[in-house]
Amino acid sequence: PEEVRLRYIERRQKDIESLRQALTNKALDEFARIGHQLKGNASSFGYPDLEKIGVQMEQAGMKGDSSEASRSLQMFEDWYSKIGAL
Repeated sequence: PEEVRLRYIERRQKDIESLRQALTNKALDEFARIGHQLKGNASSFGYPDLEKIGVQMEQAGMKGDSSEASRSLQMFEDWYSKIGAL
């Protein structure tokens, strides 16, 4: 259902805001948490590319790699700017 997919997309903006704050605060466990969620649910909503971003995000958070976390956040923001505008 399209309405469910739209709500899913809207909720991703909150994730992006949380991740920006987490990066600022060096709270990379938030990347692991959100990345894990995206890895688990993005494909079921029809977004396999977001699932891949979630995998990278989760790994960055688990490793405590702020450079990789920043890159994965940029990929997430780029994805959102394309999908969120539809």
